[in-house]
Amino acid sequence: PECVFQGNAVVDSQQIGITIHGTQMALIDQNTLWDARAAGIFTEDGNEMNNIISYNAIICSHWKVCAVPWLGKHAGSNGGIYMIGMTNDVLYNRIAGYEIGLYTPGSAFPNGQGYAWGKVCPQFTPFGAIRGNV
Repeated sequence: PECVFQGNAVVDSQQIGITIHGTQMALIDQNTLWDARAAGIFTEDGNEMNNIISYNAIICSHWKVCAVPWLGKHAGSNGGIYMIGMTNDVLYNRIAGYEIGLYTPGSAFPNGQGYAWGKVCPQFTPFGAIRGNV
């Protein structure tokens, strides 16, 4: 892939650790996220496809630390990996301390979000490969 976000540390972010926004065929790999509020890794609008999210460590020291209201969503709508765009490969990541590890609310946003609204249909897009995550 030409777009690579690899080997970074994100500590105490106030809203989302890494956002994959309007991006296709990127590699998000071997990053460490600590206490990223709301979501550790977030595919935002539903048009993010064929990205590889792999070998990341996403840790919240306590689920209440990371469960915050964000982007008009209530505090219960969070997760280590939060995907509106679900046609992405999620491989061998480690998630701890979040109330929800992998959250895929595509049917809650059936028309996408943001600039992708009305141009995508997340509730019917297929999942990519999801394996080896803990």
